[in-house]
This record gives sequence, structure tokens and C-alpha cells, in this order.
Amino acid sequence: MTSQKEIKHIEISGESINVYKKEIQSLTSKFDLNLKQLSKLLNMPLTKINNIIHQEKIDLTDHEKENIQHKSAMLHYGLSGIEAKERAQIILDTLAQEFDLSLMNISKLLDVSEKELLNFKENIPIERNLELNICVNIIMLNFTLHQNFL
Repeated sequence: MTSQKEIKHIEISGESINVYKKEIQSLTSKFDLNLKQLSKLLNMPLTKINNIIHQEKIDLTDHEKENIQHKSAMLHYGLSGIEAKERAQIILDTLAQEFDLSLMNISKLLDVSEKELLNFKENIPIERNLELNICVNIIMLNFTLHQNFL
């Protein structure tokens, strides 16, 4: 028997809906996004995005509310506020924790030596092409491990 996670819809209106409306309007104007693009970025149906903008009341799950807030914050402040190498290091640390991987495991997955990966992680200077290779491969590994293939 499988158990399904209960999804709780919460009706929001007034001041609360204005918060989400402002987030969506800010994303569309700052990044020149249309609502269809924003729907895909937020992984929400276009009708729900339209409802947030045009309705006085709307039902949003806690997950949807957190998703809007988190992605909006990251797009507005997170990407430009952290250096690219530091972001890759954060992803590296997250992968190690999330998948219980050692540095040796990850170095083999990235096809670099453990020493090179350790130097990258500890900000010890390494050759620029190697650093770029590690960054790109960390991002691709993260993408691969988070895919849900049927």
C-alpha cells in the first residue's frame, strides 16, 4: 500500500496575495519574462500564475508559496550575490551530504583526481581549465542525480 502526501491548499487574499503578486510582477519586469516562461520557471500552471495576478483570492499550497518565495529570492539576489566558483562549491558540498558521497566518490564521478577536487574545494589555486571543468561537471552531476527518469 502506498501512502500519498496530503496536499493542503490554503486560500490567500488581501495583503497575502499582494506579496505573491508583487513577486511575480517583479520577476516579469526585472528579467523581461512573460507569464508562460514564469510558469515554467516556477513549475506552476499558467492559469494559477494568471490567477495570482488577476484574482482577489486564490488557493496556493505551502509548497507553491515557498517555491515562489525561494525562486524569486534566488533569481533576484542569490545568483548575482555569490561568485560562480563558490556556487559550484556549495553544490559540491550539498551533493556530498545529500547523496552521502565522499570526496573520492565525487572525484571519480567528475573524472578528476581527489587532490585536484580537494584543492578546488579548499580554494587552493588550480589551473583555470581544470577549475572550469570541475565547475561544469559538478553542475552536470547535480542535474543528473536530480532527474527522475521514468
